[in-house]
Amino acid sequence: MSTEIHNRLRTTIADALNRGISPSDIVGVNMIEELGMTSVDALEVLIHVESEFNIMIDDSDLSQELVTSLDNLADYVNRKMVAA
Repeated sequence: MSTEIHNRLRTTIADALNRGISPSDIVGVNMIEELGMTSVDALEVLIHVESEFNIMIDDSDLSQELVTSLDNLADYVNRKMVAA
C-alpha cells in the first residue's frame, strides 16, 4: 500500500477533525476509538477524503468499517483512484 496515500489520509483526517491532532499521531488501527470519532466526524472525514483525492464514495460503501482503519480507507481510496 502506498505510503503517500497513508500520509495524505493522515493529514486529511487531522484537518477534517480540526482538533489539533498531528497527522503523525494518527496510528490508524482503530481510528474511531483512537480519535474519538462520532458518525458525524466520520462523514466529515469522508467528505474531506473525496475532495483531497478527487473521488466519489458510493453511498453503498459508507460504513463504519471504511473509517475503522487507515489501511481500509487507503485501500478503498487506491481502488477508486485506479478505477477513475
